[in-house]
This record gives sequence, C-alpha cells and structure tokens, in this order.
Amino acid sequence: MALFVARARQVNPRFELDEDNRAAVVDICRRLDGIPLAIELAAARVPLLGVDGLRARLDERFQVLTAGARAVMRRHQTLRAALEWSHALLDAPEQVVFRRLAVFAGGFTLEAAQDVVEDEGLDRWDVLEHLGALVDKSLVAAEGDALPRYRLLETTRLYALERLADAAETQTLLRRHAQCYLALAEIQDADISAHGRGANALALLDLERDNLLHAMAWCDRDAETQAAAVGLRLAAALRYYWPSRALLALGTRLTLAALAHSSLLPADEHRSKALFAAAHMSALMGQYDQARELSLENLAMSRQIGYGTGVASALVQLGHRATDDGRLEEAEVHFREGMEQAKTLGHLRLQAAALNGLIVLATGGRRPDDVAALGEQALALAKAHRPALQLGHHPSQRGAGPYRPRQAGAGPPAAAGSRDPRSRHGLAVAGTAAGDGGRAGAGPPGGGGDDREALCRCFGERAPAGRVADGATAAP
Repeated sequence: MALFVARARQVNPRFELDEDNRAAVVDICRRLDGIPLAIELAAARVPLLGVDGLRARLDERFQVLTAGARAVMRRHQTLRAALEWSHALLDAPEQVVFRRLAVFAGGFTLEAAQDVVEDEGLDRWDVLEHLGALVDKSLVAAEGDALPRYRLLETTRLYALERLADAAETQTLLRRHAQCYLALAEIQDADISAHGRGANALALLDLERDNLLHAMAWCDRDAETQAAAVGLRLAAALRYYWPSRALLALGTRLTLAALAHSSLLPADEHRSKALFAAAHMSALMGQYDQARELSLENLAMSRQIGYGTGVASALVQLGHRATDDGRLEEAEVHFREGMEQAKTLGHLRLQAAALNGLIVLATGGRRPDDVAALGEQALALAKAHRPALQLGHHPSQRGAGPYRPRQAGAGPPAAAGSRDPRSRHGLAVAGTAAGDGGRAGAGPPGGGGDDREALCRCFGERAPAGRVADGATAAP
C-alpha cells in the first residue's frame, strides 16, 4: 500500500490516503496480489480514473494498466507485457500446465492438478515436474509444509485463462475440473453417510469450497447434458455440507438450480437425494410449503423408479411437515409407513428418524404407554447396531409439553431447549421414554444413565441453530 501511495503522489502530489479511499486502495493492492509492477501501473492511473474507477476496472487490468515511460524496457511498461515475457520463458509443456491450472478457483492440491491437467501428452509425473518448475519461477504459489496447496495469483490466473481460451481448451478443462470435484464430493459424502460424523470430510470440503462453487457454476451455465448430470450429482453429494455450515440460502439456491437444469434427465437416486436436501434446507429456513412440495415430488418420483430409500426419507420429511401443521394423524401415518419401508431396506438411520417422529407425537399427545413402547424399540435398535450408528449428541431433552402446531405465517421452529417438540432431533426423547414411560424429569431404571447416553450417542444430532432436522442424518 505504501508503494501505491508513493507512486500515486508522483503523478498527483495532492493525493492523500484517507478514510474515504483506504478500503478501495487496500482492495486494489489485494486484487493485484501485491505485485510491485502492477501496483505502480495502477497508481499511475489514479489521476485519470480515480481510486474507485480504478477499482471498478480491475477485471480489465491488462487493458487499464498500460502506463510507463518510454525509457523503460517494454516488458515493464504494461502488465500484460510483463506476463507475456515471463510466459515466453517457459518451455512448451510448462506453458500447457500453466494455462490449464487456471481452471482452479482458490487453491488446489497436487492430486487435483494431476487429475485435471494430465492427458495423453502429459502424464501425472510430468504434471508434478512442471508444477514444481512453475513454483520455482514464481508463477504458482505453494502454501503449507506438510501437504502444500497451490494457487495462481489472481492477475496471473486471468492471463492464464486467456491462454487457455487461445488454445481452445476452456470447456474441456472446466469439464475435467467439475468431474474432479464431483469425485471428491461423492467420496466425502459416502464417508459422512457411513459414519454419521464427518468432521474431517467437512473440513476438506471447506478447503475446496471455492472449487466446488466454481464447478457448480459451470454445470449450471453449460448447455451440455453431461454438465447438468454432474451438477445434479454435486448437489446430491453436498446435501450434508450446506446445513452443517449454516449455508442454507446458498445451498438451497444451488440445489434448486441443479434440479431445474437437470429436469429433462431420467429420474434417479441422485435427483432423490437432491430433492431431499432442498426440502430439508427449505424447512430449516421456515419455508414449509416449499419443503412439503419438494418432499411430495421426491415421494412420487422415488415410488415410480422403485428407489426405496427415497420413498422412506420423503415419508419421514412429510411426517415432520404434517406435524408442523398440526395434522397429527397424517403425520403418524407417514412416520409409520416410513419406518416400515426403512426396516425393509435395513436402513438404520431412517428407522431412527421415523421412531423419533413417532416418539415426539406420542410424547406431545401424553400417551405414556406408546412413548415407553417406542422408546424400547429405539433402545433395542441402538444396542443392536451401536457401532453403525455413532451420530451422537449428549441427551438434554427429557419429556415434552403438549404439541403446539405451527401457526400460519410462523417462522422457523423454536430453538433447542424450548418446550416445543419440533426443536428436538434424534431420539433424545426416546432415551427418557424407555426408562420412565415419558414422565418429565424421571430418571432411568436403576439410577444409571448408560442406556440413555448410548441411545443419544447413536441417534441424536441437532440441526443448525436448533431447528428441526427432518432426520437429516438419515438422508438417502
């Protein structure tokens, strides 16, 4: 920033850094990656464009940053010339790797670079060698020691994207990039689905969020059927990620866009998973009517194609929507049908989710015998399948008041810890039910809490901000 101010004063002695222009100057220097030549050329444009005008035109930096004295070498007169000079010093394979790396947004790993860049003319070891050369020549930045991540500076990336377009490789590389991050997302999704908890998987998705968003954006705007299919699968694979990071509006928008873009594709399990995710996130945001319509669509489609997991998950969601609206008999029908479907499939988490809904209904309806019986079922399921159901949260709910249906126009459900059963998720209620017949405040038999603790570790997982979770951990 000091360099920018100094060069701006050379061409305009009255220039001052103040509170009005500080943020713009900081952003200019950041977007120019701190490159001294770029900053000097940018500062020279301040008298003509002003700080705000310069900032607004940085996406066209190769046309804007062209000032310089005649006595200076040509490669130092324009930003483009400087990059062209550096690019010309690369050998042909290095130029190929350089331009192809431009498809990454944010950072990338060595493995991702190899997956996307390699082809019949460049094997994975060639990519490794040429990436190292680009790092040595400061065209690619390496960050971190144990497992480095790499990135192109923004200015360098924009130039590389031009070279990629000149080589007519843009679409091919964007397709490879999307397929690379689809594979990564599906691997993490399978890990979360298998183990319930997914801290490592979610952390990895955090690192790759820019690339995932970049891939989904390409899928949405590309007219190819393949792009629509990849986009739908990405939306399905990220169904746990958006709620876990409270990115509900973004996740819903992207998922609905993927569903719309792929509407002409044959129905399959990926569409069911995406419909489940969109319905779940809609409910978390209080958009209950939209959530219900999406679940109904999922139910009809899944029945049509014979996808049992989609049928069971949609039924559980519809049970929650009916419960929200006070249609308790309808809700019980949905939960019981969903539980039977889940039993047929051997889907443990869907059984847990359906049991949870039934226990909430029985508890809110003051039916202690039903609560106790359902609680025993839940406890038996937890004991039989404990290793496969490690989803846990500590039990904190004990008993519930009479159920209060959602009022028309009401917002999202109450926060966890309120008296409204909609704020509970998992089978925390069931742990109490199995031990005390649903009596508020009673302890488990024998004075011990091990069974209730085990049950809640196996089945309970709260939704973001304490909202109803629709059996999110039991997603298809």
